[in-house]
Amino acid sequence: MTAMQDAVTQIAATVDAITGVTAAAYPPEGTNRPLTALVYPQTGGMAIASDGNRHSLWDINIDLLRTRNNMADDMRTLVGVLDPIKNALAAEVSTGGDQFSNTLETFLALRVEFIPDYVYQNVQYICYRFTMVSVKFIE
Repeated sequence: MTAMQDAVTQIAATVDAITGVTAAAYPPEGTNRPLTALVYPQTGGMAIASDGNRHSLWDINIDLLRTRNNMADDMRTLVGVLDPIKNALAAEVSTGGDQFSNTLETFLALRVEFIPDYVYQNVQYICYRFTMVSVKFIE
């Protein structure tokens, strides 16, 4: 596996460890569980310094999906796991964290966005998208 693939797999494992969430790196077909997190690289590239030093910097998305049935109930379920996910991701790169099993060094910021109308595999979801900004992989 590449450094990116390893990191995405470890990020998914961290999110999957949160009670009630099923996470998948590189989402498989047929994912349709009550609360699913899809983890995948979004945008990125390589930063190259004048001394030739290089760093791969990518944004990694975690789409937390809830099948849309009743907006109020669905929102309560999603909002209930926002802080545990944010805290778990931050803990991995904080003092005492293992940097997602030593696959990434750090990330610049964590953005969270609400997406009320998310369709995946012809199923209607509501979504909170976590974006780990400028993830620096250990290569």
